Amino acid sequence: MALGAIGALVIPPGITGKLDGARAQFQGIFKPVSSPVRWVATKVAGGMGANRAVDEGADTNAEHGGKPRTANEIILENQQLKVEVANLSAQLAAMKELNADRRQVGRVLPLCEPFNVTGADPGGRQSLSLSGGTMDGLHTGQAAVYAGGIAGRVSRAGASGAQVQLVTDEAFRATGSFARYVKDNKGAIVFQALTAPAVLVQGVGQGTMRIRMLSMREVKSAGLSVGDWVVLNDADWPPILQGYRLGRIVSVKELPEQPQFADIRVQPYADLMALREVMVMTRDSKLETRN
Repeated sequence: MALGAIGALVIPPGITGKLDGARAQFQGIFKPVSSPVRWVATKVAGGMGANRAVDEGADTNAEHGGKPRTANEIILENQQLKVEVANLSAQLAAMKELNADRRQVGRVLPLCEPFNVTGADPGGRQSLSLSGGTMDGLHTGQAAVYAGGIAGRVSRAGASGAQVQLVTDEAFRATGSFARYVKDNKGAIVFQALTAPAVLVQGVGQGTMRIRMLSMREVKSAGLSVGDWVVLNDADWPPILQGYRLGRIVSVKELPEQPQFADIRVQPYADLMALREVMVMTRDSKLETRN
């Protein structure tokens, strides 16, 4: 330390630059003193509040003296934050559920656009009103699908709104066939078509469809039973939708007026009138494949 004082007072300023090399050789001499001093200074600074928590929500207005918030104010803010976190968590969960439903739409998903359901048909028909219209690419005849299969078809489309006729509506008609989930030779679950003729599937309202033009002999030959699926098999619909589910068999009975024929009742995978969103096939599958 004495040498440092002499150097600072005696050695001319112009010569200090020439002594930098020599200084580097001797600066290690002071390490036994400088290191403990720095450690003590750091501890003292920390104890004086350098790392002390600061209430960033405190009132910094000079009129109030910049005092930190009271315990009641902090508790109130925490309660508000908890409500906001719960709300955001619920929104996130809803979005995850919605995205999962969309993924279940399957191979047709890239050809579809999602549309929110704004209400049901005021006339009591099995149909849904959509938030979009022709300005959003909606047109009459487009297929509407959901996670469980085919929901229906766009029956009306205007500039600012559209209507989807559900497969359960009394005016709905489509050709279908039968399939069920079975295990293959490797133990994997596959969706297997059943050897039964194509049938006319009609909506009858109340969330139900009906098949009547199939003989009881054909029903028994194909082994049709409750739980089997009815899938689309209709040339008037896009090829990519063939095999998509219309609904599941919930009952198989003889027609009272024609006992040799079956009365098969079918219900969709979910309550279609309760859907919050449907995916409408707004793009042509042929054009998409070509591109």
